[in-house]
Amino acid sequence: MDLKSPPLLKKGDYVYGSFVKASHTSGFINDNNPGDRSDQIGRYPFSLQNTKEAILYAKEAQPAWSGSTIRKRMAVVNQFQEQLETHNKALAITLTRETGIPLWEAKQEVAMAHQYMDKLIAAANTIFQNDETPSSDVERQFQSLGTVALLTPFSQPLLTSCWFSAAALLMGNCVVYKPSKYTPGVGQAIAELWDRCRLPRGSFNMVQGPGSHIGQYILSHPMVNGSLFAGSYPTATEILHNKPPAPHHKFMGFFGGKSAAIVLDSADLTHTARELLASSVRYTGQRPTTIARVFITKGMSDVLIDTLAESLDQIKVGFGAEKDSYLGPMISEHWRTRYHRYGHTLYTNKHTPIRNVENLDNDMRGHYVRPALYKVNWDSGSTMLDDTPPGPILLVYEVKNYAEAVELYNQLNFRKYISVFGSVEELKQVELETLSCGGLFLNQAPEDSILPTGGMGFNSNIPNGGTDILQHLIQKKFIFGMDALNDGMPTEEEEEVAPDPSKIVTLIEDVESSDEDYGDW
Repeated sequence: MDLKSPPLLKKGDYVYGSFVKASHTSGFINDNNPGDRSDQIGRYPFSLQNTKEAILYAKEAQPAWSGSTIRKRMAVVNQFQEQLETHNKALAITLTRETGIPLWEAKQEVAMAHQYMDKLIAAANTIFQNDETPSSDVERQFQSLGTVALLTPFSQPLLTSCWFSAAALLMGNCVVYKPSKYTPGVGQAIAELWDRCRLPRGSFNMVQGPGSHIGQYILSHPMVNGSLFAGSYPTATEILHNKPPAPHHKFMGFFGGKSAAIVLDSADLTHTARELLASSVRYTGQRPTTIARVFITKGMSDVLIDTLAESLDQIKVGFGAEKDSYLGPMISEHWRTRYHRYGHTLYTNKHTPIRNVENLDNDMRGHYVRPALYKVNWDSGSTMLDDTPPGPILLVYEVKNYAEAVELYNQLNFRKYISVFGSVEELKQVELETLSCGGLFLNQAPEDSILPTGGMGFNSNIPNGGTDILQHLIQKKFIFGMDALNDGMPTEEEEEVAPDPSKIVTLIEDVESSDEDYGDW
């Protein structure tokens, strides 16, 4: 398949309901196909002036959009879902071209984004239908946060962008969206989909640019009331440190990390190895759900390691458009270098390589690597528990028992998901509740879920993700004294008589003259 045809037209930023070219260009993003260096997708200009205008127009559009009914907003998101279905093939090709993932995996991401819309619409409807008013005298109202910034990653960029933008708009917020500098084409495609929906001008805006420049400016702008950020923890720390958002700004971060697995003695090793292998190399090991660490008892580890090594050798690494490709390239040369540096760190810390970190060259000169497998000698050196292994790499830890595996896992900085493999009988016996994690998968690798699983440790700074993200994109307002509006002013008989002030003074004097000891207070 020729991914270059038709060519990807660069339309510019999307501001106030139109694609606009930058009148004052601040710089350019060079967009390249990571799987084929001959495919120079093109240069995307970015503009600080366009970004300023996008924020101002979002602020201007806010009253009308937040004042619309939830039914109208649900209808708009449903239109967006229909656009996802209509343009699913073109979206998958754009994903493969910009991220390098195999086409079959890109199609799965588009399908998952489509499913997310159903869940978000249903959850939003439930939120607005629930009545939390304690009495007839009190009325509850929802208020949007206002203008919300969306900063999305290169890993699963379409899924995350659809999730963030639909959730923010459903709750009545206006959006300023900045896609990853590695996937500007996906960002433009998302803007095109929303452009075909009946959205008021200015309610959705998209601007291109690097996070260190455009992203930093959006997050720190006083007119931006909140943000949804998905990316690495170090990147978020750097952005927030350089120029933190205003005090009223609600920053909601999803910081990646990777998953882990515990293999019990009763596990079916053939099934376990297949699940571990598939998870560790999906999206070239660049998804937050990817399994990167495996804890297994010493008696079982040799067999599992041998099975994994043989299976890794059979994986077809190649161009995303090739039908038999299972593993695509790293997103860039920078990330491939980080993959190699991590392998060097493992070597210098005297961990045992089963399959080394190494490049895989081919005619297309993409950023291809071979998947790696290492046995971590954690009891005699570095535990390698504090970081996120970049790329398709699997670290195996030999442990004495389940309790030691749990102890190691709970030391990880990122604990969103974990898988536990074993027989039904043994899974019933072990103490699964001792695992400090956001989601637990039994006899299966972690999968992306719309369910609320925020994770533990450094994974996120809000309690839940999934559909619960909607709750963080609104504020509740209660109006008291509604009986006065509904039934008129209360009569004298209905009014509560205020206490006699003289009786209050007498009561105070009685307390002060009491001999009882009330302590320091």
